[in-house]
Amino acid sequence: MKSTEDLFRESIGQYIRLKIDASALSESMNDITPDEILRRCNKLCNQHRDQIKIDSFIIEIMNDFGPGILKEPYVSEYKQALDIAIDACDKVSLEVGKLYKDLNLTQFRLSRETIHT
Repeated sequence: MKSTEDLFRESIGQYIRLKIDASALSESMNDITPDEILRRCNKLCNQHRDQIKIDSFIIEIMNDFGPGILKEPYVSEYKQALDIAIDACDKVSLEVGKLYKDLNLTQFRLSRETIHT
């Protein structure tokens, strides 16, 4: 059975991987195909699903230990990793939104040009 610290360390590692993958996707979004964007977004979703399983155990641990757990050093590392991963995933969402908007505007312009020719 894993110790409390092991669960936190595993969760921190997964959040770091999620942040790295999300950052790489947002940085390369303009250079890859829509299918690749979708594949990589699905990978991020799967990583998040795996993370939820670990986080459910962590929430139980926090409930059992009470406020005293906040004094443990790995809790602040966990929060920092979580915050950084959230920021990276938010950036991906914004980039996907921009691409979707640009795609719709391009399609709209093309359809208007077709109508007027």
